[in-house]
Amino acid sequence: MHTDNILDILAKEGVHGTFFLTGQEIEDSPTEAAAIAEGHEISNHSYSHQRMVFKSPAFIAEEIERTDDLIRQAG
Repeated sequence: MHTDNILDILAKEGVHGTFFLTGQEIEDSPTEAAAIAEGHEISNHSYSHQRMVFKSPAFIAEEIERTDDLIRQAG
């Protein structure tokens, strides 16, 4: 990922961004997620980024809630 480069450019320009991350990305790169959270917003892009067509409400809720928890942990 090029997250560090993007964060450097945003900081240089004084711009704050919103990053849509999956829960898997947050778990795979917790340091990057924490760096994003220091000055930017992280939004929920589900846990696994599976298509939600024909998925149960319970599956969808789990995808969203699991990622919400990881976002809170990131900062």
